[in-house]
Amino acid sequence: MLAKLVLSLKSDSDKKISMSMSSVFQGVLMEVVGSKTAAWLHENQINPYSQYIQYKDNNIWWNILTATKEAFEKVIKPFMEDDVLVINVKYSDMKFEIIGKKMEQISMKSFMKQQYFTDYGHFFTINFLSPTSFKSEGNYKNYPTIHWIFRSLMKKHDAICSDNEVYDDEVLALLEEKTFITQYNLRSTVFYLEGVKIPAFLGKITILVKSSQSLVNLVNYLLMLGEYTGVGIKSSIGMGAISVEHKERGE
Repeated sequence: MLAKLVLSLKSDSDKKISMSMSSVFQGVLMEVVGSKTAAWLHENQINPYSQYIQYKDNNIWWNILTATKEAFEKVIKPFMEDDVLVINVKYSDMKFEIIGKKMEQISMKSFMKQQYFTDYGHFFTINFLSPTSFKSEGNYKNYPTIHWIFRSLMKKHDAICSDNEVYDDEVLALLEEKTFITQYNLRSTVFYLEGVKIPAFLGKITILVKSSQSLVNLVNYLLMLGEYTGVGIKSSIGMGAISVEHKERGE
């Protein structure tokens, strides 16, 4: 099961809200879900949830997304309780009133029917909503490539769908061969984490898949799942949030 909870927040302060604050909000999440769930989450090499902050025109949204039923029960449901009305961010001495809660759910079966068994066009636009980065051999990769994007998405998929794994070196090589970045509008940025600046990027890219419909459908499925899992590193603390624009064939 996939789920998304959006909390609309109102701050008691005039302080500017940055995307990097989502790392502090993760601490709030751990307090709300409790020590047992926090310990369970820390055991996962790839977490079954992601979260990030959006701030625009003095509006603040905290997005919490889960990719399994267990994660939904343990991570999102506690925030749906009637007594969860205020978010206290102790590190920055700020308090946020929850003025709205919106939740969406979809079963994995329905999601696959919509995103894998529906034929989409060959162009996709990926919007990187929060600072995004990849890491390999100890080095940060603060730019998107087909290799890093789909390697990450396949690994995240297999972590939550262990009975239906998709990662394969040959499939990844085929994606690199048949998928092209046709447009981009990107800028470099950093994500602040405990005094460390993580090199990252924001913006959007458009990709073209020059291959069979089955590969196009796989690309669509992985990208749309990425809206829940995030892409790249540290999606559980606010990095790598994406949204995807696509069209069905013939539109």
